[in-house]
Amino acid sequence: MTAFVQAALPDGNAIDFDAIRADRRRRLFEAMADTGLDALVLGRPNDITFASGIRSLFTTGGRPFSVGCVVVGDRVHVLADHDDGVPSELPLEQLFGRAWNPVNAAAHVAGIPGLAGARRIGVAGASRRVAEVLSMVAPGAELVDVRARLAAVRSPKSAAEVAVIETAAAHAEAALAAMCAALRPGATTRELVARGLERLGELGTPVVPDGYLASRTARGLTAGFDDVPLRDGDLVRITPSVTYAGYDATVGCTLVTGEPSDGRVNELGARAGSALDSVIAACRPGASGAELLAAWAAAGGRPFSAPLVHGIGIGMEEPIVGMGLGATQRLAVGMVLAVQAWWEGDVGNWHLRELVHVTEAGPRRLTRSRPTPEP
Repeated sequence: MTAFVQAALPDGNAIDFDAIRADRRRRLFEAMADTGLDALVLGRPNDITFASGIRSLFTTGGRPFSVGCVVVGDRVHVLADHDDGVPSELPLEQLFGRAWNPVNAAAHVAGIPGLAGARRIGVAGASRRVAEVLSMVAPGAELVDVRARLAAVRSPKSAAEVAVIETAAAHAEAALAAMCAALRPGATTRELVARGLERLGELGTPVVPDGYLASRTARGLTAGFDDVPLRDGDLVRITPSVTYAGYDATVGCTLVTGEPSDGRVNELGARAGSALDSVIAACRPGASGAELLAAWAAAGGRPFSAPLVHGIGIGMEEPIVGMGLGATQRLAVGMVLAVQAWWEGDVGNWHLRELVHVTEAGPRRLTRSRPTPEP
């Protein structure tokens, strides 16, 4: 059990997380040099994790409108009140404390060596309050929006990062298989969720707090679990998501409870699977979001209220392709994508989701949306 708990955090011994963090910093430093930045200021938790390697914790409630991470030269400084979850390569002098008062926040940030003399500062995910802080710390500095550049740095994954995501995917599939085994008439979707969480707990795997693990497809794509016993023929959407060492993975399938109440249900699932296969086949380097949407439409797919394709890694990433979104974005070698299908029919609705790695040779599936149930 201990080995599994360690494996779920970025300090296990199966993967060289030190090398992964060093590679991420190298990519970030190169992008800063290419963009002519003296410093980089980050505000979003996932961007901060990418740059610093600090372990993010699930939190609720408010946060101070302050700088979260500052990169100057080859040194990464991060907002932290303690060193728990901070990687060993970040010494204590590169941590600065939080403050709600902008004057105090500015005093903390002003102590970062080299920031006061920066002439060009890249900013991503910063509020107006952060701009005020920077104007006090580095007066006259040009602030540059680097969100798009940062997304381009984060999107392509190294081989080691893909290995971490595959490990997360294996844990998600384990939860999926456990939930499949628990599906039977009389069970509730809440009980299926409990079985999935239990399996993830056995693996020592944190759960991504981004939604529900099981729901009736008749209630729509965004519905949650309930306490109503399932009946023969009910279609149930199962979508476990997990985080392994900071990287997310998700998989999704639809199952029939007991025996199908209508013979057309199998055809519904086959059409959804075929449409998903068409979109996955289109996930090749250089493909545009418009081409992915066209592949979905050509397979008979209709618009639905969620991204058809989105990047995945340290949280949800670009590209984000859906109806009215991401038509001009293009896929690149190394991206890992979550690709999903939502198919509505006369006998019900069917949902599928797979993870896909974009390689030079084309798409490579990292998940199986129809696993063999655990005994």
